[in-house]
Amino acid sequence: MKASGTLPQQRLNETKVMKNALGIASGNPFLERAGINVEKEFTKVTGRILTPPVIVYGRSEEATVNNCKWIWDRAQFLQPAKLLNWAVCVTLTQGDLQRVPVKNYIERMENRCRSHGMEVATVSEVFYLKRQNYDGVEEWYEAQMKKSRTYLMFITSDNIHLHDTIKLLELQYQIVSQEIRAGKVVAVVSKNQNQTLDNVVAKVNHKFGGINYNIVLDLAPKYKSWLSDSSIVFIGFEISNPPALSKFEIERGATYKMPSVLGWGANCTGNPQQFIGDHTYVEARQSDVGSCIYIYMYITYIYLYVADSYIRNGIADDGLEIGRACQ
Repeated sequence: MKASGTLPQQRLNETKVMKNALGIASGNPFLERAGINVEKEFTKVTGRILTPPVIVYGRSEEATVNNCKWIWDRAQFLQPAKLLNWAVCVTLTQGDLQRVPVKNYIERMENRCRSHGMEVATVSEVFYLKRQNYDGVEEWYEAQMKKSRTYLMFITSDNIHLHDTIKLLELQYQIVSQEIRAGKVVAVVSKNQNQTLDNVVAKVNHKFGGINYNIVLDLAPKYKSWLSDSSIVFIGFEISNPPALSKFEIERGATYKMPSVLGWGANCTGNPQQFIGDHTYVEARQSDVGSCIYIYMYITYIYLYVADSYIRNGIADDGLEIGRACQ
């Protein structure tokens, strides 16, 4: 994202450079053959700066947004969650074992969770993993599942790469898991980087169904209720497809080895600003309208008092078809 990002004041000039490099101009024989005409100048439109929202935390405490940032270190979550029966897996190199203040970090995290309103039990177990590979991590997951753990935190050396393994086993064992890099742990303790720690705490609260905050937008009166009225539901669909087969592969009778993934999300909880979602696997590169209709009907069934529903999906060719099917 950072590599492809461009500052607004540089975007126009860089777009012109790319346009000229690609030959996107009048007289291009390929574009003319496709029936595409190119204007000499870019179309100019009037932009506007949106008024930043007001952030509302628990006890109706408000935070003012300044340049996309706000201070909330003393605020309580709008809906604090509970963190009970949890454990920490320490996966450090020999050099980091003496350098990384694991105990201090865990204590700070527990206190920080409580300061934001969460109910937090003292960590049940701090385990130092010796077999720092897939088998070792899976063995620990199996042991934690038998102990009915609800949350597993991994403190990992920066040069140990187990993130993909942790995410896979998190899904397999259905235990909420989170990895914290050793460098971040050291920075939090040695430099008192509470904002970095707050980011971890906010994610934990969110993972356990809590609500960190609501936003209040500066909208016209007729739109103000869109994010606060529980009778208005927003539903989103998105399909992620595997790469298309080549003409040669199709002629050989090849088939897709991976399915497409149909995902959905909707604000169908008690808080109109809280979105939940899920995904399912469908036949590769097929517009699975039937699944979308089923999901839409299920959401509206459990949310019987819906007055208005708004459907948002991707820009794929089947997007319009899905939208029409759910009307």
